[in-house]
Amino acid sequence: MLTIHKSIVPKNSFSRYCSFSIKKLRPTLYYAILTVDRKEVNRLFSLACNFQKKKSATKGFSKKETPLKYISENFHTTIKDHLKEFLFNYFITNHLFEKLYEEKISFAGEPRLVDINLEHDQDAKFTFELTISPKISLFDWKHLPFKAPKRKQYKDLDKQVENFYKTEKEHTKKFTPKLTHAGDWICFESILVDHDGQAYFEDYSVPLWLKIGCEEADQILHEGFKDIYLNKSFITNNNILQDHFSPQLNNSYNFKICIKDFTQHNAFDFELLKKHFKIKNNKDMSKKLIEVFSYRNNLSQRRTTAEETLQLMLNKHKFDAPNHLVIRQERILLNTIQQNPDYYVYRTQKDFNHYVKKLAEKQSKEMILLDYIAFNENILPQREDIKSYLNLSQRSRTKEFLYFDLIETQINGREMPLSEHMLRRICSREKTLNHIINHLTKH
Repeated sequence: MLTIHKSIVPKNSFSRYCSFSIKKLRPTLYYAILTVDRKEVNRLFSLACNFQKKKSATKGFSKKETPLKYISENFHTTIKDHLKEFLFNYFITNHLFEKLYEEKISFAGEPRLVDINLEHDQDAKFTFELTISPKISLFDWKHLPFKAPKRKQYKDLDKQVENFYKTEKEHTKKFTPKLTHAGDWICFESILVDHDGQAYFEDYSVPLWLKIGCEEADQILHEGFKDIYLNKSFITNNNILQDHFSPQLNNSYNFKICIKDFTQHNAFDFELLKKHFKIKNNKDMSKKLIEVFSYRNNLSQRRTTAEETLQLMLNKHKFDAPNHLVIRQERILLNTIQQNPDYYVYRTQKDFNHYVKKLAEKQSKEMILLDYIAFNENILPQREDIKSYLNLSQRSRTKEFLYFDLIETQINGREMPLSEHMLRRICSREKTLNHIINHLTKH
């Protein structure tokens, strides 16, 4: 087993409580093992038991007076299952992606949890299976001949872009720039604290993103997130947030929430658009916006450019996508298609399953290739890239700039937080695709 150590532990890192190691099973299959020190496991067991004591009304004991030993023995399995879930969602997944990015381990698809070993007074082990990216012989792709699709020459396209710009600028004037509103995407850090507000893990925080929903079902979670200013902190034991980390046990953990950033829904940020595409002036920005206003055969100029770019890259770089990744992508596609009212019409078409499989294979290869190039070009997504992505996703027109769709944000009709590492993965591919398009179209 190869164990990876870092001499310097980042300030906001779980590394001081958790070791990370890699075990090579075969050339394309690794195990990533995260081991949480038993001292921290015991602390969390004690914390969970104390919260259970406050809620328990055990026969023979007064309310809140059940001995901790009794709770530890009689609720052991329930608490253990809860801590597996809580550790996994609050600490482990975020730390896993941090380490994979930090150590530049190029993997295809998503890590798959294969085992959790957790007991009181023992180290806890979380084992993930990783499919290592197939080795791709990269050509000198930056100089490949590529003819970018041209815009439609309709006279009113420039006018449409001008009207879009003016309308959005008018909206911007109506909203306080540093105050959150319904529809905004908020980035916040969550720190597990005690009743006095002291952090249990020395200010280790989990970065999350949340869209402030406008539905009645969203009100419970979003209380405290609307109409507040950047960098405001508050402490909450919100039930919906608890369920996000662990629905197994209804413990009222306290979390210190700090609003770190947000992207406004009602005020499109043109400066973010410029940074996203490295645009220097408004004239070039208008040219860029034309790409999502100019359509041919129901495809925007931007979408056509992205499709043709990826097709060129796949034609020049031959490799096979692992079969299990293709099968997983097929399931994702079918789940998406089934939401379409015309699904049963599609389902009756000849070779429906064949075309779904071919599309899944194409999409799997695109993601593998982009992840591989990102790894080799040292393209790392930053929080600013996530803001840019979410800013573009706020409008139906500018959403055309995005090749990869945002993952589902709602559970049972309610907006729920997303881990930042999930968004980083999408943004890494978007950033890499833009990197490739920039090189192929600048000649």
